[in-house]
Amino acid sequence: MIPTTLAKRAGLAAAVLSLPLASVASVAAPAPASATITVPTFDSAATGFIAYSVRADRAWVHMGGLLLSPALDQVALAHADQMAAGNYLFDSPDLARVAGPSVPGWLGLGENSAYGTTAASVAWAFVHSLPHLANILGPYNRYGVAAVRSGGTLWVAEVFADQG
Repeated sequence: MIPTTLAKRAGLAAAVLSLPLASVASVAAPAPASATITVPTFDSAATGFIAYSVRADRAWVHMGGLLLSPALDQVALAHADQMAAGNYLFDSPDLARVAGPSVPGWLGLGENSAYGTTAASVAWAFVHSLPHLANILGPYNRYGVAAVRSGGTLWVAEVFADQG
């Protein structure tokens, strides 16, 4: 059964699919200030929710599925860890160098980065941002996801690849 939140996304997703994809510039933004320093920890439940959300978003608009890649999961985990450790949101400056070796023969790469308090809030933010939704619905066949919690903040990275 498809969650009811996806029903609300249908109109947006349909509208996005009719738009041409544009080049997306990455903008780094400071993360919320934290009074205490905590060690980032992998959040398996949040990671599973985000991975499910990607598959559900694509299924909702009748797109082909993606294969979850353990190698891309590791790339996403390294990125989420870096963001959490620095308490700073950013996209990888050279995604081809970082993720390319994990998907030999890749034809395209994409990345989504975010932070929030819950996996649901991050998934909602991804699908309500045209550049992030363009990656989720992009021409990819592999993906990796990781969510890391540091204090009350959840740091999420999604990495997409079209492996030829």
